Amino acid sequence: DSVQPHYTFLVVDAMTGQNAVNTAEAFHQRLTPDGWQEESYERLNWSDTAITPATTPDGKPCVTAVPLGDRTVLVAVWRVRLGRVRLFLLDTDLAENAPWDRELSARLYGGDRETRIQQEIILGIGGVRALRAMGLAPTVRHLNEGHAAFVALQRIREMIEQGRSFDDSLEEVRRSTVFTTHTPVPAGHDAFPFNLVEKYLAGTWGEIGQHRQNFLALGEYDNGSGSLFNMTALALRTSQFANGVSALHGEVTRSMWRPMWPETPADQLPVRSITNGVHVPTWMAGPVFALLDDHFGPGWLDHVDEPGLWERL
Repeated sequence: DSVQPHYTFLVVDAMTGQNAVNTAEAFHQRLTPDGWQEESYERLNWSDTAITPATTPDGKPCVTAVPLGDRTVLVAVWRVRLGRVRLFLLDTDLAENAPWDRELSARLYGGDRETRIQQEIILGIGGVRALRAMGLAPTVRHLNEGHAAFVALQRIREMIEQGRSFDDSLEEVRRSTVFTTHTPVPAGHDAFPFNLVEKYLAGTWGEIGQHRQNFLALGEYDNGSGSLFNMTALALRTSQFANGVSALHGEVTRSMWRPMWPETPADQLPVRSITNGVHVPTWMAGPVFALLDDHFGPGWLDHVDEPGLWERL
């Protein structure tokens, strides 16, 4: 903790829908009067956005191949300019792909289990391959939720193909991976039957096929309804550092995943907490600002870190 090294981070998050003909599909969320979330989708014109095709070192558009079962899906990469930050988006809506594969990146958290596992293979394995194709080599990978945990499989495969052992490769992946979980209920953590995982990873093993069982064991977890391949369990076992997003959520996470470390004292479980912070002026909606102005009076924004302000609510 006393050392502050410089790291290059890859934050692996969920996919957003893209379209290869200069339009994209985005959605807005709202709450219905009875409290349910609804999404409304709209088509966006890419010419009105700060999004451009990502390129390889030789200047060509970045397109990478991701094996899905007995077929291969092509994935294009788009670059979003966010100040000095580069955000890359993965896109399967390419003419070379089958119509059903073109839809894989169109909706987030939708579809059945088969859709979800294919999306997560594209996100994890495709994300690592896309970075390789662009000549990028992050020092640290930050997995945001278990959806991206297949990053570990691709990295282990690459190291084994370079002549390293499975155990050595796994240790290297752990050393350079950070994991954040947000979800406080078991139903929010993706878990798949092993036959489904085997089906869609069939074309992924390559030269590491002899280590297939070792890798599958990294995701094995029984939450009381039988053993499944659990993406959060995979992320926890392949990360050196794991955290929840508040002190309370850290406690909930340690309680939820306690069976993974049956011999470890509760106060030593390897899940810490980092309370999320926001930049209030740009995070808070205008009507909420007006409401707080009415109740707190001018100058309240200078005291948002003081508990006494919020106790007045």
